[in-house]
Amino acid sequence: MSRPSAPAPATAPSSVQDAAIQRRTLRVLVAMQIIGTIGVGVAPSIGVLLAGEVTDSEAWAGLARTASTLGAALAGLPLGRLAARHGRRWALAGGWWVGGTGSAILVLAAQAGLTVPLFIGLLLIGAGSAVALQARFAATDLADPAHRGRSLALVVWVGTLGSVLGPNLGIPGGAVGELVGLNVYAGAFLIAAVCMLLAGFLVFALLRPDPLLRAAARGAGPAEVGAAPG
Repeated sequence: MSRPSAPAPATAPSSVQDAAIQRRTLRVLVAMQIIGTIGVGVAPSIGVLLAGEVTDSEAWAGLARTASTLGAALAGLPLGRLAARHGRRWALAGGWWVGGTGSAILVLAAQAGLTVPLFIGLLLIGAGSAVALQARFAATDLADPAHRGRSLALVVWVGTLGSVLGPNLGIPGGAVGELVGLNVYAGAFLIAAVCMLLAGFLVFALLRPDPLLRAAARGAGPAEVGAAPG
């Protein structure tokens, strides 16, 4: 007579908890990406137009795109180190807040026609682009290896929604400008500043527990943690 087979082992409580945290993390990252990248999308379009108007030079207008790209490159390493030391929540929120500050400076630059604040603002707004890129690592910190690519792709894909909406802030920017007494460019960057600051507060308040710190606490290797230091 055959012996009854042993029951299948139950799923480890930590694995169930990690799966729940991962689902919550993805929801927060999706909302953050859509809201934040609306603000980031202003720089390569309306930012170039603003630079052309303020400087009255096509060459300087072309540098507007370079400034925001350079800002993203310069912000990448500090944000990566911040994530490695204090977790994704501080890094993502901090990057959005820096980008929102840059957009607020661009409101002043657009309204007063100031060249130096214009390029400082564009440089700082690049931090938002760096955060949008770093979010893909946050999506994989606790992801099951079989679903890691899907989690990453989801965060990247929703970020494109904001990137498409961002360059179209001219019309709502004009409406906001009429309400508060700003020109169309200043109104657009005011909306962008609100979006990025809101994205920062959203991720700072809701990305709990921090996925990177959770992955480190369970003893994940560097590959599993998601390239945190860089």
